[in-house]
Amino acid sequence: MRKKLVKIMVIFGMLMLIPSVSANCISYGFFNDENINHRSFLMSNGYHFGNELFVETNCETDIIINDELVISTNSTAVLYVENGIHDIKLVSENRTRSYTSIYVQGGTFLNSAVMMNSTLISEEKIILTQEEFSSKSVGIAIVNSLILFVMVTTVLWKGINFYIDRSYFEEVSS
Repeated sequence: MRKKLVKIMVIFGMLMLIPSVSANCISYGFFNDENINHRSFLMSNGYHFGNELFVETNCETDIIINDELVISTNSTAVLYVENGIHDIKLVSENRTRSYTSIYVQGGTFLNSAVMMNSTLISEEKIILTQEEFSSKSVGIAIVNSLILFVMVTTVLWKGINFYIDRSYFEEVSS
């Protein structure tokens, strides 16, 4: 049994030494609405608020909007996209990410919708002083720690007892 554990530990140690495989080229995009500081990642069949498209990349990437090459970049690009439905492709190093039926709505549309819905905005505000916040946070952390300790200890105790009851037996001699 001990030899098996040593072999398993050696294998895990060797696996930890192997460098992890990571993508050489990373590119992603998101829309920005400056009016309410809202950002949303590119998504097919999705609604995006704001007309500014930010594309972040670390390799040469072509940005194609509605089958028309807009720009090639290898860093950050900021583009203005008209309101409406668009198809966007990010093409880089033999990989193409296609986003279809993207609905872009800019202007103050989202800000107006949020302001019109009065249930999202509450006039009742709770004001806490720094001392009240600190004491409540510390109390909550202590109670959570105690609950977590009791739960983990109980589960481990039951698991250990189950293993011992199933795997070992006692010989009683008189």
